[in-house]
Amino acid sequence: WWTDQGTIEEATFVTRPQGIYTAVDMYLTFSSRGTYWVNPSDTLEVTLNFTLPTEAIVYDSWLWIDSIIIKADILDRWTASTIYENIVNRRKDPSILFKDGPGQYQLRIFPMAGNKSRRVKISYLIPAQWTIN
Repeated sequence: WWTDQGTIEEATFVTRPQGIYTAVDMYLTFSSRGTYWVNPSDTLEVTLNFTLPTEAIVYDSWLWIDSIIIKADILDRWTASTIYENIVNRRKDPSILFKDGPGQYQLRIFPMAGNKSRRVKISYLIPAQWTIN
């Protein structure tokens, strides 16, 4: 297995008040631009390690499959990993989001053709800092 630094083609963050929290929708579009893996026959797995505030509550994940948007199930790590690996073996379109520790996350998406891009949405809540002003 080889790894290479891919590209986040687009990152959009949408925030809105949600009670005592701020809801954040994070839209990310990944590609292999800038790597050796740019042929349509190249089958890639996107891996993104990222950090959120430790008090963040991730509650939603979506994956674009062509023009269709699929909502993720929230499952325990073992069940989700088993499903993801079984789908990967069949070369279908899963994504998986792990919480690796306080504020530490890993997103994986498979497959991504070398000449294509993949888009996801991850939604989370963070406590709002409301003041009298």
